[in-house]
Amino acid sequence: MELKELCYKNFEVIALDINLDKYKRERCDILHDIEGIDEWYINDTENILIVKYHEDKICENSIKEALTIN
Repeated sequence: MELKELCYKNFEVIALDINLDKYKRERCDILHDIEGIDEWYINDTENILIVKYHEDKICENSIKEALTIN
């Protein structure tokens, strides 16, 4: 079963699950410097990155772009 990217609302914070087969794990540290991201962590068992962010400050596509830039 392939993991899918999920996005669900939790109050004013959005939690985004990102499949790390599609994005660069080594780029995750850049998330510390992005305004609007509350927290993030990696679930190694499922190989996903969970990012909690404020939708009014940053969008899902911007987060994904940060993980793909060389």
